[in-house]
Amino acid sequence: MLAALVGLCLGLLGSGGSIVTLPGLVYVDRMPAHQAVGMSLFIGGATSAMRSLVNLQCGAFDLRFSSHQKHLAVAPRSRAG
Repeated sequence: MLAALVGLCLGLLGSGGSIVTLPGLVYVDRMPAHQAVGMSLFIGGATSAMRSLVNLQCGAFDLRFSSHQKHLAVAPRSRAG
């Protein structure tokens, strides 16, 4: 039941819905905080990965363009560091 509620919140709120996951795991599921942080990161990452695959299959974005954008964002920072 908690998984369905968290999934619904993540779906409705988008990436900002991940902020609902951690308190839900700690207060509703009574999970220890250190475990809830890891589980929250896993849930958010898995949700994002699955949605990215769905968008890729539907042709919702151009993989070559996003790869080019990634290099534009990462290269200046790697040279500065």
